[in-house]
Amino acid sequence: MIRFGLIGCGGISRGHIYAIGSSEDAVLAAVCDNDAGKAESFGAELDVPYYTDVAELFSSGLIDAVAICAPSGLHAGLCIQAFENDLHVVCEKPLAITRGSLRDVIDAEKKSGKKLTIISQLRYADDIQRVKKIIEEGKLGKMTMVDLSMKYYREPQYYTGSNWRGTIAMDGGGALINQGIHGLDLLRYLCGDATYVRCISKTLVHPLEAEDTLSACFEFANGGLGVLTATTSCFPGQTRRLEISGSEGSLTITEDRLTYLELKNGESLRADLSGDYGTSDPLKISHELHKRQYEDFLASISGDRSTLCNSSEAEKTLDLLFALYEAAAAV
Repeated sequence: MIRFGLIGCGGISRGHIYAIGSSEDAVLAAVCDNDAGKAESFGAELDVPYYTDVAELFSSGLIDAVAICAPSGLHAGLCIQAFENDLHVVCEKPLAITRGSLRDVIDAEKKSGKKLTIISQLRYADDIQRVKKIIEEGKLGKMTMVDLSMKYYREPQYYTGSNWRGTIAMDGGGALINQGIHGLDLLRYLCGDATYVRCISKTLVHPLEAEDTLSACFEFANGGLGVLTATTSCFPGQTRRLEISGSEGSLTITEDRLTYLELKNGESLRADLSGDYGTSDPLKISHELHKRQYEDFLASISGDRSTLCNSSEAEKTLDLLFALYEAAAAV
């Protein structure tokens, strides 16, 4: 039984609470938030001890692992502290917001020998694994074009009600690193690494330090080309679409579902999308894929193996993300 401490009592923590509570191999043992009111409220609701100081949580002896749901700019430091206290780590995306802090986390993980997974729950969807197999079996032929559209919308209070969202110091950027990172991770997971990127970003609607609108183009290592949009400025918000085309066929992933497939070998599919997705409200998402990622994480501890989204995978996705931001800054 792995005892978890939850760090950060915001909205995204509900997915982690659900996943831990759904497992026969895990239990939520404590919660922590620097907002005493939130910490106490969550502790009372969940009937567990609460802390306002992570150092006290780490030294409590109550936990074997942490679920980090704090603001993005705190992720890397909290991971390192957890590893130094001999704890396993589940960390919300992104693992880090700078290249330097990313390297520090990976070094700390290796030194500790503990397990780390970064929330990239879309990888665990059945249709995503089906698409992965289609591509690996060469059914699309030579990949020629990839189009990732992430046209989200966030109400002004999403930013004005927070002291960290959309800031460089605590969010690391805007629409790409916060809302767009899940789509970017899928793009790299399914299509491989990019060898050439160009990018432009703007702040068009929201009063942010970082971007609320970004557009990019890139070339993959296999020679295919791609385009990407990531925004929180497009009212009312649309579902994420990842279109992958090749010499032998094309497919479309809408959110986490395969909704279109047409192959030269005659295989085809047309499907409607159903479910809750965070196009305009980030909390309107299902937590079932979080549950699957936790199951993988717990199995990695008992079986001493890696997870589907380990630090190496997170590093590759963040390397592409940082390259896009660097390209935008050079424009």
